[in-house]
Amino acid sequence: MIVFTADLHFTSRRFGDLTEHYRRVWEEVLEAASRADLFVILGDIVHVPRDVKLTDVAMFCAGLNEVAVPTVVIRGNHDPIELFTLLKEAVPRHVELVTEPSCVETAGYRIACLPFVEHLDQRDALAGLPEADMLILHGTVEGVVFPSGVSAEEFVPLQLLRRWPLVACGHIHSYQVCGENAVVFYPGSLMPTDFGDLSQKGYVVLKPGGKPVFTPVSAPAVEVVSITVGEEPMRDVAEGVSKLQPGCIVRLDISGHQSDLARIDYQALKAMLPEPVFYELIVQPIERVKSEEVIAGGITALPPAEQLRAYLEREGVELLEEVYAKGLGIIESRGA
Repeated sequence: MIVFTADLHFTSRRFGDLTEHYRRVWEEVLEAASRADLFVILGDIVHVPRDVKLTDVAMFCAGLNEVAVPTVVIRGNHDPIELFTLLKEAVPRHVELVTEPSCVETAGYRIACLPFVEHLDQRDALAGLPEADMLILHGTVEGVVFPSGVSAEEFVPLQLLRRWPLVACGHIHSYQVCGENAVVFYPGSLMPTDFGDLSQKGYVVLKPGGKPVFTPVSAPAVEVVSITVGEEPMRDVAEGVSKLQPGCIVRLDISGHQSDLARIDYQALKAMLPEPVFYELIVQPIERVKSEEVIAGGITALPPAEQLRAYLEREGVELLEEVYAKGLGIIESRGA
């Protein structure tokens, strides 16, 4: 049996400190991996690719030390190369760390590996990889769909993957199967990292002779609720949040005329929410459609950087942090 997981993003703080939630889902994956013949981690161990310290991935390293199963870890686009230098000193010998296109032999499997490498054309790199029992890669393949529902414009064609009987991929945060016969798949991520990340979280188990099986983990769900308020705003709000379940990551997008918004009791609104893990509120007056305000015990105008993040999340933009960083640079260069 092989267990595949990807896109761990351990250092994400978009929804505050969710350490205990990360710990829980990581332990669920490790429990499955402990019964496997091979454990495969398909990149993006961390979320913010800057100033990574070993303490940031202590939970990750501890788990790999506890599970005495042959393990292969490839680099993802969020993983700085320095991270793998740190990991070499912190993980046991049964863990193979892969940062360049190569072939690994472990647990009776021959594995072609195509990690993320800056400025590398993965289509060209595939030609240099040998035939093997499987290919593992971190990137975008033909047929994959982003959380926003948009198909990728740049991808590795499925035709180039036919040399391998199984292809496991990291980078896309939802479980997906590309092509026929379920031989090219993404296990998805273990935790949501933004409000566009609405898919169920989990990992994939592959038993001998079988097909990849998605196994969900107990990650908090993301709920984005849009509410338009009228003459009775508190009634409208109560109706809008009535179907929320406890333990979710919640964003409320509330719109209405300014006079109606002014009559919302935001403390009472927050009390209506069923114990959210994280809570964010965006208010958009109808009279000023282009402006947004975030509520945190009162109404405060969003600065440009936060307006950008709110927009990217609402649109479900893929690679949000990278796009945000570029946008932030433009904002700062103009002195906004």
